[in-house]
Amino acid sequence: MVEMFIDPGLITGWAVFTDGRYCGESGTISSIRIAGLHSDKANYILDRFEKLINTQELGSFYIEGVDMRGGRGNYSAIMRGDLTRLAYLVGALQARAAQRADAYIVSPLWKGNLSKDAMRVQLKLMEPGIDTTVIKNHEADAVAMGVFKYKNRWIKNWRIG
Repeated sequence: MVEMFIDPGLITGWAVFTDGRYCGESGTISSIRIAGLHSDKANYILDRFEKLINTQELGSFYIEGVDMRGGRGNYSAIMRGDLTRLAYLVGALQARAAQRADAYIVSPLWKGNLSKDAMRVQLKLMEPGIDTTVIKNHEADAVAMGVFKYKNRWIKNWRIG
């Protein structure tokens, strides 16, 4: 079974696992340099995502959801509307993925309050064979999401959709 794990955002990380193992195939889709409205950035990510998944034979997708409380006390993200925009992107990614395979939204609780750097350390501890020095932050979160799933670190109710 081939599965894709996705850490959505302005920089969206993704990782592919085959039969429960990270196969070294991962990357990011960045909309940071795209000018315009959020919808322009989201459409850029969605277009690149669709091209990516059209090259894969995937059995399912796992997309990290949004902690609408702001996670780690990020009140300014709530006030700027960042979380609402992220929720829009998560829903749009799930809609695109669901056209090809089962697509699940995973609660962000899978990683607790770990920062990007702490997640990279945790990933290295759990899977010493993965070279975390060449994996970008958002890509590392997508890889870690898959590793957590296959190391049975997920609680069953973390899958929310």
